[in-house]
Amino acid sequence: MKRIGLMIVLLWLLVLGGVGILGAASPPEAFLKSSRFVGRANPTLVMKSMLYAFQLQNEAELKQLLEDQQNPNSPQYHHWLTPQEFGKRFGVPEQRYQRVIQWLQDNGFTVVQQFPNHLSIYFDGTAAQVERAFGVRMGMYEKAGKQYYSNDRSPQVPKEFQDVTLDVLDLDNFPKDEPLFKSGSTVSMAPADMQTAYNLQPLYSSGFNGSGQTVAIVARSDFLMNDVQLFRSNFGLPANNPQKIFVGTNPGNLGGGEEIEVILDAEWSGAMAPNATIKVVISPTLSISTSYDYIINNIPSAHVISISFGFSELQQASSARTHAISSFAQAAAQGQTVFVSSGDNGAQQPIGGSSLSDGKDINYLCASPNVTCVGGTNINNNFNSSGNFVSYAGEVAWSGSGGGKSSFISKPSYQTGPGVPNDGARDVPDVAALANPSAPGAFLYLHGNIFCCIGGTSLSAPMWGGMFSLVNQFVGGSGVGSANPRIYEMARSQFSGGTVVYHDVTSGNNTTSTVAGFAAGPGYDQVTGWGSPNADSFVRAFGGGSPPPPTAPIIDSLSAMFLADGSLQLTVTGRDSSGNVASLTETRFDVNGVQLGSGTFNITSIVGSQTTFTFNFNVSTGNLLANTRQVQVKLTDANGVDSNTETANVSANGPILDSFSVNFLPNGTTLHFSITGRDAAGNVASLTETRFDVNGVQLGGGTFDITSIVGSQTSFSFTMDITSSSGNIPNTRQVQVKLTDANGVDSNTLTANLSPGAPIIDTLGANILPDGATLSLSIAGRDSAGIVKNLTETRLDSNGQVIGGGTFDITSIVGN
Repeated sequence: MKRIGLMIVLLWLLVLGGVGILGAASPPEAFLKSSRFVGRANPTLVMKSMLYAFQLQNEAELKQLLEDQQNPNSPQYHHWLTPQEFGKRFGVPEQRYQRVIQWLQDNGFTVVQQFPNHLSIYFDGTAAQVERAFGVRMGMYEKAGKQYYSNDRSPQVPKEFQDVTLDVLDLDNFPKDEPLFKSGSTVSMAPADMQTAYNLQPLYSSGFNGSGQTVAIVARSDFLMNDVQLFRSNFGLPANNPQKIFVGTNPGNLGGGEEIEVILDAEWSGAMAPNATIKVVISPTLSISTSYDYIINNIPSAHVISISFGFSELQQASSARTHAISSFAQAAAQGQTVFVSSGDNGAQQPIGGSSLSDGKDINYLCASPNVTCVGGTNINNNFNSSGNFVSYAGEVAWSGSGGGKSSFISKPSYQTGPGVPNDGARDVPDVAALANPSAPGAFLYLHGNIFCCIGGTSLSAPMWGGMFSLVNQFVGGSGVGSANPRIYEMARSQFSGGTVVYHDVTSGNNTTSTVAGFAAGPGYDQVTGWGSPNADSFVRAFGGGSPPPPTAPIIDSLSAMFLADGSLQLTVTGRDSSGNVASLTETRFDVNGVQLGSGTFNITSIVGSQTTFTFNFNVSTGNLLANTRQVQVKLTDANGVDSNTETANVSANGPILDSFSVNFLPNGTTLHFSITGRDAAGNVASLTETRFDVNGVQLGGGTFDITSIVGSQTSFSFTMDITSSSGNIPNTRQVQVKLTDANGVDSNTLTANLSPGAPIIDTLGANILPDGATLSLSIAGRDSAGIVKNLTETRLDSNGQVIGGGTFDITSIVGN
C-alpha cells in the first residue's frame, strides 16, 4: 500500500510538471488527529469557495502607510486607498494573478470570486479535481458523530507560483470560526435601555444616529427579515431594513446558532445606530473569510465591519491567520474599522464543536493590530418600577470574556498606557460592553417571537460597531481606518486627567474551570480592555470635540414620478452636512441629460435628522426625450456648496391626459377624438380607453392607436359610432374621457365640448313651382352636431350667382 501511495504522488508530480510543497500547515491537523478516517472522498464531491491565498507584497511600505494614515501631521493622514489602488501596491502583479486564474480554470475549477486586491481567488471544484491539481488525497473523517471531508497533507502548486502563493485554504469542512453568542435568562435590556446605559441619547438629539453610514455584518446564514422588522417596530426604532448580500449562492437559513448569530448582529448593530445602513454579507461556506474579503473588496463604503466569530489562535493554520491579518490591513488602509468579538469562553478559545483549547488562548481574528477586539461585561441593573433602565450604575468583567496575549503577533506601537502588560505581545481585548446573557441579557426577536435573553461578545462587538458609525458620521463620513491608535491615545488622556470616555471596569476575571485567566483592574486589562464606552464623550473626543464645519449637503434618497396633471414630483430625503434640516436649493434637474429647470425644495416632513423635501416641476415646458426616464438631482446649500448627485427612475403613477378634443364626423353618427397623452413615465404607448360619457351617459370603450409622436407627447385618435350605443343624442354636448394603462391604473379625467363643425346635407331635391318663378328645395340635413332643427340658409347659388336667402323649415324627421 505504501508503494502504491508513493506511485500516486509521483504521478501527481508528473502531471503538475514540477511542484513545490507549501510551508504552511494548511490541513486541520488537530481535527485529523482527533477524527476517525472513514475512507476516500467521493471523486464527484463538490467543494465550494476554496481559497487560493497570495502573499502580501511590500509589507514594510504598507506598515509605514498605515502609520502615516493615522498621523495628523502626515500628508497621508486619512488619505484612504481604493481596493484597486491597494491591489496595485500590495497585491501580486496583475499578470501573475491572471496566470493563476487561468491555471485553476485549466484544471477544471470554476473561479467564483476574484478581487482587485490581488490577494484572494475563491474557486469551486470536485474532490477529484483538487486531488489532481494540488497533490493531496481527499478523505472522509468522522468526529463526534458527524462526517467531514479534508485534505490529508499540504497542497502543492506549480513552482512558477510558489514565490507569491501563501496557501490554498478551505480544502476541508471541519468546524471553523464559531459564532460567539450565549443565551441566558432573567432580565433583558431593550435598545432604549442600552442607549441610556451607554449614553447615546445626547448624540441622537444632535443628529448623530448613523445617517449616511454603513455597517457590514459578516454572516453565514440567511435570516427572516420579519424578525428584524418586529425588533425595530416594537422597540421604537425607525423602519430600516438591513440589506442582504449573498456571496455567490444563498446558503439558506441554517437555523440554530448560525441564525441566532446573524439576527443578533443585524438587530443590535442597528439598535445603536438607528439610521445607519446595515449590510449583512452572507458566505455560502463555513469560512468567514469569504464574507469579509467580499466586504473589504466590494463594499469599501462600509466604514465599519463587525465580526462575531472566533477560533483558537494556537489551533488555526498559520496561513489562515496570515490571510486574515493581510485582509484587515487592507481594510485599515481603505478607511474601514473592524470590530471582532474576543470570545465567550474566558481565557480559552473554541477549537471546533464543543471543544476548547487546553490552555490560555485568544481569538486569532483579534490578534491583528488593525482590529478592535471587543470583550464583555456584566452591567449592574438599574431599572425603575416601569422596567426602564435609568442610568449607568457600573459594570463588572464577564467571566466569559475572551482575553490574553497573542502567541504570534508582537505588541503594536500604539498599545501603551496604564495597565497594558509589558509582555511584548499584542494584548486583547481593546474595549468591552455588555455580554453576560443573564446580568442582564438583551432582547432578541426570532421567528416572530421576542426572546429573552441573549448575550456573548457577539452582542458587544456589533454594539460597538453600530456606535462607531456615529463616530464616522461625526467626523464627516469618510471613515477613520484602524481605531486602535486613537482608542489608546484617548485612554492615556483619560488616565492623565482628560475627558472620561470609558467606563473603567476594575473587578471580575475570565478564569475558567480549567485555566487561570486574567483579572480586571484599573486602566487596561486583558478581560475588558479599557472598558465600555460613554458614547457621547467617546464620539466627540474621537472626532476632536466638535463636528467638522459643514462641507456639503447630503441626499440620502430620491424618488420621482409624474403626477396626473403632468408635473414631475420629486421626493428627496436630505440633510445639510451636519445632519440639520434646512431649506436647500435645487440646482439641477436632468432628464436623459437635458436640464429642465430649477427651484427650491419645501420641507414637508422631518424624521430625526432627515428631512423630506418635495418639488413639483412641469415637464411639459422642457423637452422629454426618448422612452427611458431618469432624473438626476443635486442640492446646493446657502453657502453654494453642492451635494452628491442622485439618480432615480421615474415611477409610474397612472397615464396622463394632456388634452383632447371631440367632434362629429360628416356622417353625423361617429364621434372623432384627438387626444394628447402619455403613460406615467412620459413614454409613448397604446393606452386603453375605459370611459366615454355624454351628459353622464357612457357611450362605449376601445383602444387608442398612436397616430403621431411629438417629443414625449403622443397623439392618439379614436373613432366610435355613437348610434350603436346611445340612440338619440341630447342637445347639450360634452364628452368625458379617461385612460387606463396595462397595469389597470387610471389617468386623470378630462371634459370637452363637441367642437363646432359644418352643417350636413344628406339629400337635395329641387324643382320650379307652377308659377314659374319659385324654386322649391327639398333638403335632408343636420347641424354639425347631428341635431335636426331650423337651419338658416345663407347662400343659394345658381350657376355661381347668389339668388336669394331664407330659413328652411323642417317638415319631417326620419331617424337622426
